[in-house]
Amino acid sequence: MFTNRERELETLERGYASGKAELFVLYGRRRVGKTELLREFCRGKPHIFYVADLGTEATALAEFTRQISTFAYGRPDAISPFASWDAAFEFLVPYARKKRLVMVLDEFTYLIEINKAIPSILQRLWDTRLKNTRLMLILCGSYVGMMEQHVLGYRAPLYGRRTGQWKLMPLDFWAAQAFLPHFSTEDRVRAFAILGGIPAYLPHFQNSADARLTRR
Repeated sequence: MFTNRERELETLERGYASGKAELFVLYGRRRVGKTELLREFCRGKPHIFYVADLGTEATALAEFTRQISTFAYGRPDAISPFASWDAAFEFLVPYARKKRLVMVLDEFTYLIEINKAIPSILQRLWDTRLKNTRLMLILCGSYVGMMEQHVLGYRAPLYGRRTGQWKLMPLDFWAAQAFLPHFSTEDRVRAFAILGGIPAYLPHFQNSADARLTRR
């Protein structure tokens, strides 16, 4: 279920509407709804949505290749795995020069753990190739400290390149009510006190009795 986040979507839409190269950073604690927000934003737009994991760099590049292949050719196995991140992004440059393209690198901090040079590789690619395209590159991460150190910090390779950023916070009490439509006011307060405004947790309370039982 997706609800609220109007301001966040408006910020992303403004970046998309610029038509020029954008490097947007979205970060925040786990389960706060970053991926759902980005999937909602990407709906109906030409996009590549890559979610990293803690595998090897070879498996990361293979999965990245599959996502690019699906976007470009409609199937995941049309391209042999790229040998490097440079090769992968270079493949996209001709398209992104002509048309708007959203590229999401979700769980970006996992890529950093796989290869500490990833931020500097992206910095070089951005400076030499990507900033002259119509690519909207979104870096999304859950480890706030790592994002602040390796992406947002003054000493980070990508410092000064981002065109926008947002630290996604939990939903407030009023926004969280959309997940609790059949709760009484008292039980909505109980549920919010237990779970806070974390969208991933709120749907686990199916009715008011769940909140009362958890409090006992």
